[in-house]
Amino acid sequence: MNKYLSSSERDEMLKLGAVESLFMKMEENYSQVKNVDKEMMKYIRTAKTFADKALRIRMKYMDIDEIVKLVEQTRKHRIVVRPRDKVIMEQKEVDKMQEVTVLKTDDFLDFVSWIINFSCVHCTNEGKEVEECGLKRLLIMNDVEVINADADRYCPYSYMEEQAVPKGEKSEKVMKVLASEVKCNEIIQSEPDKGIQGRPA
Repeated sequence: MNKYLSSSERDEMLKLGAVESLFMKMEENYSQVKNVDKEMMKYIRTAKTFADKALRIRMKYMDIDEIVKLVEQTRKHRIVVRPRDKVIMEQKEVDKMQEVTVLKTDDFLDFVSWIINFSCVHCTNEGKEVEECGLKRLLIMNDVEVINADADRYCPYSYMEEQAVPKGEKSEKVMKVLASEVKCNEIIQSEPDKGIQGRPA
């Protein structure tokens, strides 16, 4: 399994974490009910345990920064019951919000600084160097999509493991990264002293 989660798989893992939290709360609530059915409680606990085991098995394959991010995001999610029409309206609002990522100015400028001073696409760091890389951690925590999701030896933002990618596809990815750098510079110049809204990738 990949060390890094795609956006779709991250959604699935967050759902699984929310389900585990749901069964934990159910267990807590029903444990205070008199004459609760013991078999029902057994299955509630079993469901909670299975969800937890599935999450832990997936995390065994993940990069440590991805694990930290997933755990933090899971704590912020829960399952809520809503009428279907309200859910549709709320989802539309969420979709609009996802078009813009709001970052603290200091974090955003740190990100830009790393991009300017280091060329990730040509990075040759390996193993422990990749695990300890501050830039890689910053990119992941700010939802910057990795270039190579199944990277193992080198950084997921490097092309060192992308040698098999056809030249045309690789060039397109490079142009996307370079375009994001230009966009970052434009934003800094236009709004240097206040909160910045933008998605650099």
